[in-house]
Amino acid sequence: MPKLTASWPRLRKVLPAILLVMQLLAFSDIVYSDPIVDIIPGEAILRIDDGDFVHPVFSPNGALLAYSKVIVENQTELTEVYLHEFSSGKTRRLLDAANSRNYATYKAFIYRLEWISNQRLRAYISDGDVDTTLVEFDVMTDSVVDTRDGDLEMDWYEKTNRWMQSVKPLPAWEPEVLRTAFENGMQLADGSFLIQPQYSGVEANIYRLTTDGNLTLIRSAAEPSAGALGGALQFNESLLFIQSESSGGHSKRAELLRYDNDEIEILASMATTTEPRLKPLFSNRSIALFFVSTARTYEINPGKLYTYSASGLTEWLAPGMLYDVVASATNKMLALVFWQNEHRVIEIYSVDNFIQVR
Repeated sequence: MPKLTASWPRLRKVLPAILLVMQLLAFSDIVYSDPIVDIIPGEAILRIDDGDFVHPVFSPNGALLAYSKVIVENQTELTEVYLHEFSSGKTRRLLDAANSRNYATYKAFIYRLEWISNQRLRAYISDGDVDTTLVEFDVMTDSVVDTRDGDLEMDWYEKTNRWMQSVKPLPAWEPEVLRTAFENGMQLADGSFLIQPQYSGVEANIYRLTTDGNLTLIRSAAEPSAGALGGALQFNESLLFIQSESSGGHSKRAELLRYDNDEIEILASMATTTEPRLKPLFSNRSIALFFVSTARTYEINPGKLYTYSASGLTEWLAPGMLYDVVASATNKMLALVFWQNEHRVIEIYSVDNFIQVR
């Protein structure tokens, strides 16, 4: 079973300061415009560190945490799936490495875990070639209840269709242009969409589109640094979004921007090795918490955890380079995945730690 500990070792007292210096030296081309830089507040509620762990996901009721473990046996990558129950503190395994071989051609690795309900968990398992198997678990009986071929791209295609069907009338654009705009877009908290057409010969402007068809220009593609939209969140009357400096897939820098009352403010500039992605985690009227990934999934490169409030932007440094962050709105917990010694560790924190600090 994975090793679970309730708090950091004593080294935590000095490690964040050391890591801050190391990160700034290793990535000296990162430009921090305005952000305050601070260490993550409070102690970890839970630490999972006996192996290489990825894809933590909280159940809808916040009672369980599912995650996967990367296993390498005789140079073959395999996977395991675990559940941690917060009320009892117990951890159990849903899938072991030996059984994951059933889904492998060259390897078997999970690239997505998602909860269908509080009782059902679905794993997307790649065979290391071109196929994916969807394996569904009943977490009450710890058994596999469904196995079928899967296609994550089809899921995304269907979601794009649902978004487009929810807007009436749609902008009078060519169908191909309209689809790329939604494929590169995201839905905001009020139900509206932030979209960006990415089609040859069409300006890649960023627009806000309401479900009743009202279209507002947010940022023109004519801006010198304007590139691909990489995610957004709504914070009160403002929009926070990230945009790379180019839309050709080879971005080296990105800007974190705030839109409010027809004005754009640059909150931060950062180095990237791929198109950055912004993931909203938690927000209320006082604060927004979000994660920005700046690298491909196989690269050891620091992602960024931010809060934004009336006091400005704060970047929070983890004990290692951030790989991913997920949140539970139900129990207001964060699961941080970060690199340590070429393996990924999961730590759980309370969202309240961040709300109380800023």
